[in-house]
Amino acid sequence: MQGARAPMENDECQISPDTFEIFVNALLAKHRRTSHAIWLALSEGFIATVLVLAERAGIKVDWARHGGPLPLQPSGV
Repeated sequence: MQGARAPMENDECQISPDTFEIFVNALLAKHRRTSHAIWLALSEGFIATVLVLAERAGIKVDWARHGGPLPLQPSGV
């Protein structure tokens, strides 16, 4: 995402919504393709945060492209 964000100020920066949308969809596609338990466990919280930021930015996630919403995992799995 180099060049798609503004300089960091006070732990914040502006990100291009168009570029962020590409990143969100690529991240979800990667998540759907992998069955690696460690990658899935480590990425779960990050993906949740990315989805909230995308929603706040008005980015519509193309769930049909990704096979529907991500399934919820029971705690401890």
